[in-house]
Amino acid sequence: MEKLAEFEIAVYSPIVGGYNALSYSYELNQAEFPIRPTEIKALWRWWYRVMLNADGTKTYEELDGEVGKVLGSTAMTSKYIVQVIPKEIPKITNFNNKVDKIIQILMTTSFHGDFKKKFDIANVNKIIDYLFRNRGKDVEEVKDLLIKAKIASSTRLSLLFRSRGNDESVNIPLLQGKGGKPRNENQTKFRNYITRLFSQLYYVNEFAKGVVRVYGNADERTKRDLNVLLLALILDSIGSGSSRGFGSIIVEDVKSNLISSNIIELIKKRMYKEAVDRIISELGVKSQQGVSRTPSLSYFTYRVFVCSQDPSTTLKTIFRAVTKSNWKLHIYNNQRSADVLKKPGANLPSFVLGLPRFGSDKTSELQKEEALVASSKFESGKTGYLALVKGKLDEKIRRKSTISFKVIPLTQNSTLILMKVFYSMDFPKDLYHVGKRHREGVRVEKLDVPPYDRSKLREYLDNIEQNFGRDKKLYKMATSTDVKQFYQKAINFVEKITSDIIRDSGCKEVG
Repeated sequence: MEKLAEFEIAVYSPIVGGYNALSYSYELNQAEFPIRPTEIKALWRWWYRVMLNADGTKTYEELDGEVGKVLGSTAMTSKYIVQVIPKEIPKITNFNNKVDKIIQILMTTSFHGDFKKKFDIANVNKIIDYLFRNRGKDVEEVKDLLIKAKIASSTRLSLLFRSRGNDESVNIPLLQGKGGKPRNENQTKFRNYITRLFSQLYYVNEFAKGVVRVYGNADERTKRDLNVLLLALILDSIGSGSSRGFGSIIVEDVKSNLISSNIIELIKKRMYKEAVDRIISELGVKSQQGVSRTPSLSYFTYRVFVCSQDPSTTLKTIFRAVTKSNWKLHIYNNQRSADVLKKPGANLPSFVLGLPRFGSDKTSELQKEEALVASSKFESGKTGYLALVKGKLDEKIRRKSTISFKVIPLTQNSTLILMKVFYSMDFPKDLYHVGKRHREGVRVEKLDVPPYDRSKLREYLDNIEQNFGRDKKLYKMATSTDVKQFYQKAINFVEKITSDIIRDSGCKEVG
């Protein structure tokens, strides 16, 4: 085998592995290199699949069979070997000691009045601000780690603050005895929680750099195969939170005689939009209208925004753009009030941004009882999007977001957002929206999706709310039964509202 291509890449804010994986080993005092050959191969495989799915009608099984002939499967060997060589791992001085210092500060700080808070997603920013204000000198040496926590709490990584397993985000004042001295009770669980949390946040707002090398025997299809891999590296990301800007891959250079020199020059100049257009053209992909059965490069578009922001601020911009509560604030011109946040949201199709997508209902038990109907299929404690499989609730169903984002830092205070959109309808057939006032659930495909018009949306949601007393439904049903039309409208809506929020955050769309 010969070396066919070499890609120099950087990865911004990668979060290693899944929900329980760690970027850093506290015991070994060592960070794990976040880029693995298996992850690069997985990206290559996914984009190869959508490239082959020209008409958008092939099943995953059919596509996997075709992809396996090139990139390998359980039945056959891959034509290519992928190698990743680490070049640069960020070194955070005294990381272990800083984590210990944060634990000690949290255990010994006197939180006055009714400030009896947990170090969790609901309170982390308030607690960190309190520490800076009241123990400024003590926290100065751990400032960089606390900033990572603030970034995480304002983005998709807020999920990391949930306690699990052997750790617990206990009430901080309960860790203290008389005179502010630490108690033994719950200390171990709290220490485990803080250690695990910061071990996962090691790479937040950091870069890791490496080289991806591809080996194989060139034939007439190798140029196409490498173009698909390059497209994947330009447009995709790795690790947890990758659809929301974390783990964004930045291709810095390409060395290969099998990739067009024009494309390589565009990449060196960071003209990624032009490079993507050129690659798609060389792959012979023709754009189609409508929605596909399964993800297809023919039913795909992307948008590029330039933001005068540092990368961590851009991550927060993306998080605001994909959160339904922020959609409501945006529709009502950012009027921050409880009334706005309580506006009916069933007809705002956020399921497009991936599954699972549900939370706990904080409504009072009395209200739940009043709202619950005899035919309810769902637990009273869940709201959001829930799927039924053979008549039973399945919370484990996952679906990749049809719209995803990556962050490409240009300078210290300038970034690109690449927004990718697949017009695909492969969501669970029995997907329901469950709300506080419709515990029985309503099938998503039967809901009306309004056109995206900011001013008319206010009237639309107000009308649903005003009619609630008449028909007891905080949603509007569709008049059409065309499923393809439903998904087309839903994806269009989410694409437009997220783009609008990004623009309102000071970013300009280009191209």
